[in-house]
Amino acid sequence: MMTAMYIVEQATHQIPYATRRDDVTVIIIFISFLLLGTVMGSVKRFLFEMMNNFLKNRERISIFNTSTLPEKYQLFTLIVITCLFAGICLFDLCVRFSPQLLERFPSPILIGIYIGFIVLYLFIKWGFYHFLGWIFLDKETTDKCMEAYLTLIYHSCFYFLLQTMLQIYLNLPLWVCLALYLFGFLIIRIFIFFKWIKLFSVKFYGLFRLFLYFCALEIVPLVLFGASVQIFNELLNS
Repeated sequence: MMTAMYIVEQATHQIPYATRRDDVTVIIIFISFLLLGTVMGSVKRFLFEMMNNFLKNRERISIFNTSTLPEKYQLFTLIVITCLFAGICLFDLCVRFSPQLLERFPSPILIGIYIGFIVLYLFIKWGFYHFLGWIFLDKETTDKCMEAYLTLIYHSCFYFLLQTMLQIYLNLPLWVCLALYLFGFLIIRIFIFFKWIKLFSVKFYGLFRLFLYFCALEIVPLVLFGASVQIFNELLNS
């Protein structure tokens, strides 16, 4: 009798939600792996050359502008994969902070919303870079800035791939996940800042002004992005 009651109690016990057991998450990660494996054979040479140009500040025509249409589609696929991985990671963070979100909305809707947040953020940054380049810079310098920006997005795909595996499937503690995000944030922004110093040949007296531009273009948008996600989560919970 006691054994039967124990079995019934175990059967009625609700298993806590885990992102790694979500069917939609598994499908998105599987599709992302397939896409990444498909395009890497063709674009790995471009990625290597773009990173070399980024680090060495070579004077040459943009690789993205000189590549063929299929190659551009493959490079664009890396941006899509980055958005998918980043959206999954953002979804996992949000449901860890606010588990009640899953009581109000199904996970596929939330995953789609957070992936949309990532896409919107990248699109706004891309437009902002083009707008400021059109006002303050010449076309050649703007193309170099955009190639540097795209280079980091392409390579961020591998960072978010690693972050997804560690965060979702190893179920790392929340503070470890946040520390990894902070590390990735600092590395990417350091790359961008020193690229700007090389690109614009900034002297010592111009570093302060460049730092202000850097904060306006890189730090402030990210802070606004985080605040927007938090406000949106509060609206969903209200």
